[in-house]
Amino acid sequence: SSVNSALMAFGKAMADRGLADGVRVNAINPGPVETGRLTARIEAFAKEHGIAEAEARAAMVKDQQVIRFGRPEEIAAAVAYLDGPEGGFFQGAVIDLDGGSTKGL
Repeated sequence: SSVNSALMAFGKAMADRGLADGVRVNAINPGPVETGRLTARIEAFAKEHGIAEAEARAAMVKDQQVIRFGRPEEIAAAVAYLDGPEGGFFQGAVIDLDGGSTKGL
């Protein structure tokens, strides 16, 4: 989590610099996303606990306190939104795209 915090702080610093240079800078803080790495973790968890992959997935979702695991195309859609005209007023934003794992105020 310290690396994530450092990256978010770096993004904020770059956004401040971006104001002076006319460059928009935002960050997406993704949670667990269905990638090969996550799939391998699910498979390993299932094997380790002697359960089906669907059961392992459900247990991991519950453990990580998210509504579900994200999909890569959802992250891509958020990036496209931020880069498009609809996202033109975002500057220095950090978007937690994590299915609810980040608990805010």
